[in-house]
Amino acid sequence: MTLSEVLVSAVILAISTHTSLHSWSRITATTQRQTALERALLQADQQLLAARRLLRRSPAAGCALSPAHLDQQLAPLLQQTPGIQRSWQQDPLAGGLWLRVAVEAGADQLRLQRRLLVTAAGLGLCSPVEA
Repeated sequence: MTLSEVLVSAVILAISTHTSLHSWSRITATTQRQTALERALLQADQQLLAARRLLRRSPAAGCALSPAHLDQQLAPLLQQTPGIQRSWQQDPLAGGLWLRVAVEAGADQLRLQRRLLVTAAGLGLCSPVEA
């Protein structure tokens, strides 16, 4: 082998190694982001399930649902997780409130969310009217 052949093969080897390492680092970063996102979505699901359980066990405050009252009941019992935001949204058509748990997905992605419809009847706060 001549010196020029050795140099060309070394350059080809260096380029292919660099490309391979770059690809592996991107795959690793993507996998880590995906794992963190799945973990955050699991925490959001757990928060919704815990909120539903806690609201069903909480003392009744009448048939009217107030976002401030419900948030006041949940705040001391549900810990606020970093990267997860909890908010309430009134829905007059559904006759209740949506508990919305949003997860920060990243700078280049949309915010992912989970929602739970909370109604007074669903929580057992209102008894059915007797005919």
